[in-house]
Amino acid sequence: MVSALPVAAPAPNLDTQSSQTYQLTGQALFAVKTLLPPLWILLVVFIFAVAGSGRADQVVSVDAAAGLITVQAKSGLKSYRLKPFTEVTINGRQGSLDVLKAGMECTISLADPSTASKITAIGNVAPGAALKPLKPGPIAPAGAVNGTRKITIRANIDGSDVFKIQDGKLWIEHHSWQKPVKVNVNGIPWLPQWTENRSDEFVAFNPPLAPIVDAAIVLRKGAGRGAVEMVEPATAKNNYTYSFKVDDGGAGGADNYEVRLSW
Repeated sequence: MVSALPVAAPAPNLDTQSSQTYQLTGQALFAVKTLLPPLWILLVVFIFAVAGSGRADQVVSVDAAAGLITVQAKSGLKSYRLKPFTEVTINGRQGSLDVLKAGMECTISLADPSTASKITAIGNVAPGAALKPLKPGPIAPAGAVNGTRKITIRANIDGSDVFKIQDGKLWIEHHSWQKPVKVNVNGIPWLPQWTENRSDEFVAFNPPLAPIVDAAIVLRKGAGRGAVEMVEPATAKNNYTYSFKVDDGGAGGADNYEVRLSW
């Protein structure tokens, strides 16, 4: 009896497989080419939305008459048009264009690429500036003593400076080397304006400072290589002015300081 010889499987057609592979690759490339334009469009829209939703800048100038605000952004100076509908919020309160000052940090929301719809700023304001609560707050009980009772000051200091607090105001008297820079009070950036060696007054406490008359003020240093010490307590003799000194000593250059007060 003769055995049946096994039948060999037909050899694969390499030309057919290569053709199918090229066809699949071509389809994938076509899909990528088809999807790329929409993906780029979505990316551009996303970037514009992020940029338009708010950008942290620093106010350089405000010209209400010309309807223009100029800010210092990371990429350079930028100007935006101001319109009657442009909202202004300063330190969490409703403000106006005339209260905005150079040096304030701001976030600008855009109605279009060149028009500001909302300006949210933080920084020191002039005494007596008209700021209104965004929402009516609760009425404090009669006789209650309210107000800010903690101050945190951060600054880059070279040399020595005396900080003074009186009647809800804070200012600096500069003594030696370079004047303080990168000053921040309770999270609010402050660009002091100087008359010789005395700064203007910082009054942007929200809520306003609680009275320091007869208060036991605790002074602590949170950061900095030099000494921080009280110079004079608030007494009737000095019209209730509390003073403390930051002395960077003889070390070269400046250092970053953090000082905390509470009462």
